[in-house]
Amino acid sequence: MKKDKYGKVYLKEKDLIKKLQSMDINGTGSGEDPFVVDDPFQLPESIIIKESTLYINFINQEFQGLGLSRSQNIKFENCSLEILDINQSSRIQASNCTIKNLIFTGGYNNDFNNCEIGDVPLNILSYNNRFTNCKISDDAKAILLKEGGSFSLDFIPQILRLMVLILGISFLSSIVTSLFGIWDWISVIVFGGSLIGVSALYLYLRKVLTSPQEKPKNQIINERKLENN
Repeated sequence: MKKDKYGKVYLKEKDLIKKLQSMDINGTGSGEDPFVVDDPFQLPESIIIKESTLYINFINQEFQGLGLSRSQNIKFENCSLEILDINQSSRIQASNCTIKNLIFTGGYNNDFNNCEIGDVPLNILSYNNRFTNCKISDDAKAILLKEGGSFSLDFIPQILRLMVLILGISFLSSIVTSLFGIWDWISVIVFGGSLIGVSALYLYLRKVLTSPQEKPKNQIINERKLENN
């Protein structure tokens, strides 16, 4: 268990196992035998479950600030969450929950059923999340359905491409000037390292932002409306 300077407590998989076992929670954390937390579960106000693949069912729990970072297989039933922050996590399920603030930073393949969702302060690069029979405000719907999330990141690769060009020219110039003794070879190393780093970031973002066919959009589904039709 680790706590950062902002007071956030990080629970990795081994920490979760210790915590749940100390509470005599039933289950092993497998798909066939998940941990079932239906008794009061005392946690710090701001907690992040990090890099966990344990199958955990939280039932009738209240959370102040809960983050899920690179985690999977967590289910919430009849829970109340002041903040739910999903970061690069998948296969999260919420049923009949009240979520006042839902934050997505790369969350994907998650399901929300019969939930009441208040605000969506941030939604970046989330996809294929399904909201079925959920009560969501029009503003929150617009943010969840907007391609790219709260704002578009398409301008970033353009800026990085310009930086690659400038650093490339600077790198070549530093080599030439170093040969004539005007600059030293440290400048070559600095420009070369910067060029490699920015180029790698540019290629990664271009791949992430230009593969919409592999990233289905978020869906808001109203099955009751379909039945009435």
